[in-house]
Amino acid sequence: MRTTVRLLLILALTGSTSGCLAARDVGYHITKEALGRFFGASPVNPNIEIQTVAVVELLRQGEADDTPNMVKYANIFATELVRSGTFRKVIRPDQVLRVMHENKIPAIRDANDVREVGRLLNVDGVFVGAITDFNPYYPPRIGFAMQLYRTDNSVLAAVDLETLSQAGKPIHLSTDTRDYPLLGGEWIFDIRDNLMENEFERYALARQGGDRPRPVERLARETDEYFRFVCFRTIVYLMDQEEERQEKMKNALTGR
Repeated sequence: MRTTVRLLLILALTGSTSGCLAARDVGYHITKEALGRFFGASPVNPNIEIQTVAVVELLRQGEADDTPNMVKYANIFATELVRSGTFRKVIRPDQVLRVMHENKIPAIRDANDVREVGRLLNVDGVFVGAITDFNPYYPPRIGFAMQLYRTDNSVLAAVDLETLSQAGKPIHLSTDTRDYPLLGGEWIFDIRDNLMENEFERYALARQGGDRPRPVERLARETDEYFRFVCFRTIVYLMDQEEERQEKMKNALTGR
């Protein structure tokens, strides 16, 4: 490892309730602020209307038919949401599945199912994702699609449609803009790409801290560790997308 970093642990004083996560529930070596200072990308949620979210079980799509337990990977995404500090409350896939079973919702098939689950859980938004490509062997490559739906079905402004035109996974976009996600996209995380390898190295260093961090290649060979990086980067991408959306809305209102 070319760089050794010692990062201080700062405990977040966020409360928690049954079935949801808060920052203090996670035994974690680094806070959002420390990670942002070192990695250069600390996700911030600019949408004050979306503060409580649920994460559903990941869907199987594309070339990812042999992917392991999708609930497990959705839980990793939920944990990374908490670690990022972008939302006040995050409800795990386990509780989402329990509520779906109790209310006889067999699966998430469309935006109506998403909103119904959001209303039952009393959250502002629901994350729906899919692993679209999956090579767990070194060097790893993971395709990941994620959408964030509002629980209400507000019609999105026209400035959002251009961005969302590429966000048709895992739930395909309908002709009704009320069924569009608030945010969405699909990304390929291939560590053979030099930029991706560099980002993963910085992320791994920031996560570990201490005087003797584990070699980056060894971490990349652990599928769960690499998928945590995939989740973190996806959250950064989505929050950047929301910041851009908010800026476009502001400019549209002011005529700029």
